Amino acid sequence: MHFRSDCVLLPWLALATALVLGHATPAAALECPVYHPSDTDAAMKETRAQTESFSAMLAARGDRATHSIVKSVRMAHPNASAAEITNFVLTLYCPLVRHNAALSEDQKRARLKAFSAELMEQVSR
Repeated sequence: MHFRSDCVLLPWLALATALVLGHATPAAALECPVYHPSDTDAAMKETRAQTESFSAMLAARGDRATHSIVKSVRMAHPNASAAEITNFVLTLYCPLVRHNAALSEDQKRARLKAFSAELMEQVSR
C-alpha cells in the first residue's frame, strides 16, 4: 500500500527518528535508516550518481548543503511529500555522522537530532 499524505507519513517519520536517536544504553551504536532500493514504492527514484553527489555535498558542506539538495529533490520529484524528502536526506546524512570517529555516540545522536530538526523545518516551508 502506498501512502502519499504527510499526515500519515509524518508520524512514521517521527517514530523512525526516535528509534534512530533514542538509545537504550549509552554505548549503543547509532543506527541509520535503511536506504530503499530504487525499485520500491517507498524510494525516491534517484540514480546512484545523484545519490553519491548528494552524499558528497553533505560530507563536504554538512547542513549547509541541505537547501540545494532539498531544492534539487523537489524539482526532480514535485509530488514527493515533506516526509519522503526528509527521510531521503536523513538516509544520506546519517552514515556520515555514524562513521565520524571524532564524535562520541551521544554527540552523534545530538548532531543527527539537530540536523533532523532543521531539515524538517526547512522541508516543511
